[in-house]
Amino acid sequence: MYPFYIPVGTPPSTATETFELSFLPVLPNGVRQVTTLESYGITPTMTVDLGAGWNLTALANFGHGDAVFKGQVLNATPIQTVINMGTFNPANLAAPGNAAALASAFDQFNYGKALQNLYNTRAVVDGSLF
Repeated sequence: MYPFYIPVGTPPSTATETFELSFLPVLPNGVRQVTTLESYGITPTMTVDLGAGWNLTALANFGHGDAVFKGQVLNATPIQTVINMGTFNPANLAAPGNAAALASAFDQFNYGKALQNLYNTRAVVDGSLF
């Protein structure tokens, strides 16, 4: 049994209990998640009259995309470790004894970056055959 667990009555020896905690009151500066997206493209097109009802149409396309994601994540391992040791106080997350585990738990970030470029060209000759 954990030192902060106060039993009511006499539960069977196989009884378990689940705690769901909100870490919002103790998060350092709140959880930050930032996603930045940038995208643009240009498609110049040119049409040339070749005469006799024939045309040449040419185009070139360039597109660019850039995405960045940064987000703070919770590493549950340090908290689970101190819970298993019986030294974590879930009733008062701001308790001084919880500070080291919480600092370690919120010291991780996800980061992702994606760059993509698209190049496309096309030429079409059209007109009447007969």
